[in-house]
Amino acid sequence: MRRLLFLAVLFAATTAFGDTRVEEPEPIDIQNARFLQQPSGQDFAENYPPHATAQGVQGLATIECLVELDTSLHCRVTAEAPTGWGFGQAALEISRAFRVAPATVNGVPTRGGRIRRTIRFVLPETYVGGDWSDLERQVRALNPPLDLPSWDDAPDFYAVLDAYPAVARGNRVSGRALLSCVVREDRRLNCQNRNERPAGLGFGAAAIPLSTQFRVATNYEDFIARHREEPFLLPIIFSDEMQRVPTDRYFSGQQPLRIPPVTIGLRDITPGARASTRQGKVIALCTAQEATPLACVIEQETPVDNGLGDYALDILSTATIEASPIFPGDQVRFEFNFDLP
Repeated sequence: MRRLLFLAVLFAATTAFGDTRVEEPEPIDIQNARFLQQPSGQDFAENYPPHATAQGVQGLATIECLVELDTSLHCRVTAEAPTGWGFGQAALEISRAFRVAPATVNGVPTRGGRIRRTIRFVLPETYVGGDWSDLERQVRALNPPLDLPSWDDAPDFYAVLDAYPAVARGNRVSGRALLSCVVREDRRLNCQNRNERPAGLGFGAAAIPLSTQFRVATNYEDFIARHREEPFLLPIIFSDEMQRVPTDRYFSGQQPLRIPPVTIGLRDITPGARASTRQGKVIALCTAQEATPLACVIEQETPVDNGLGDYALDILSTATIEASPIFPGDQVRFEFNFDLP
């Protein structure tokens, strides 16, 4: 019994023992902490919450840490903003890279000194997704990003689920609302619905309340100044895939999405085409449909009446688009280059 009581005194913050209370001393706040090692840019890049990166969300987290004798830290999160994006956990991961000189008592290094640190997560004005496939990277290169900033606040996945039109969500239908927005004095947005895909399911009306949750990051002064009166386009995506909500920064549906050119050897197609040409080119414009993936027409065919256009249409009859969220009414432009080595 005495041994058990002794262990309880060691491990409890305050433990009654008879009429005596034993209290652990308050940690010593380290003034002017001496940082022996700081996190690198790579530490931030590897631990920046991926969904926040995809949506252009910036944030911060405050951690309180006890310094060990070996200079490592034992930390906990005391605050984070915005919540729901993982900045607190990311700050804990980054804190592993800190090394801090321990507190000293009468000149002797002592474990348990306390420091507080606010870690800010700021995206550069241009950045690329860290987990894109090769095809996605090629598509992004052909389709310039929209004029969108990073955000200090933005609706997260759960906010989108709350606003999701009930009928569309019940039937697992994804969609997009395209808003036209200006920036207010408080860096919040005033938006109007411009169009929605698919039409008639309520995505435009559902996006307006979500738009009030955005707040432009403070380091985007030029964007804020330009869009006080000049509207910018904000596509809001409704989907049960985390990486696609709430904003798509690369495709609004206003212009056809360009797909990287495909080269096809003429030996793979009809003998007539092989005999009459050594090179050819076909450009097809396709529209996404409700019932079928794509409905396509030939915009350009060189040389004409040689079967290359029909061959391209045959390929597109089974095509699917995975590099960007495409909804009924959206258009996609494909280019096929034919060559006989």
